[in-house]
Amino acid sequence: MNFFPKPPTDNLYKFMAITGTWLMAFVTVFIMYLGYLNYEIKKISAEQSNYFFHKNTVGDIDMRLGSINEGKIKENMLDWSVISDGSEREISFLNAAKKRHLEMIHEYELKPNRDYSKLFKLAEATGFMWVAYLLVSISVFCFYFGFKHWYNKVQKLNDLSIENNIKIQKLTIEKMNKEIALTKKSRGTRYRVPLI
Repeated sequence: MNFFPKPPTDNLYKFMAITGTWLMAFVTVFIMYLGYLNYEIKKISAEQSNYFFHKNTVGDIDMRLGSINEGKIKENMLDWSVISDGSEREISFLNAAKKRHLEMIHEYELKPNRDYSKLFKLAEATGFMWVAYLLVSISVFCFYFGFKHWYNKVQKLNDLSIENNIKIQKLTIEKMNKEIALTKKSRGTRYRVPLI
């Protein structure tokens, strides 16, 4: 079973129109795929910034815990910490926060690495974007001029031919109805029984 229909060979304009339609469909799918890649890149970027935030927070917690262990309670204080007095409560709070951040880091590192930049570098290196622009131009050209010429040079003539055939058929039917009426009229006078 063929997925793609056979191209029409009876008319060049029809071929251009259908080819332009298929190319426009392909270009639309391609643009949707680029939109999807853009969405994925933004998502990956947000995940990476979240990852670096957690890494920096773990580093800040380690520096604060080091300051507390050295007895320098006023150094490396964390703005987001509710307790900053160097007590066991602060140490347990910071260790719990560090544990949560390390879990988030570990979760990010376990995810498969998706690097879409290679696709964009490949497209840039091969000049694929110029091919895409050319494809868009060809599809618009084929679509517009194919349908325009198909309609003006073929379809209008077909419509005119069909309209003329309908007129001819109507006139033929009218003529036949007149002949039938004449035949009925003449039959009526020819075979009329004289009245006595």
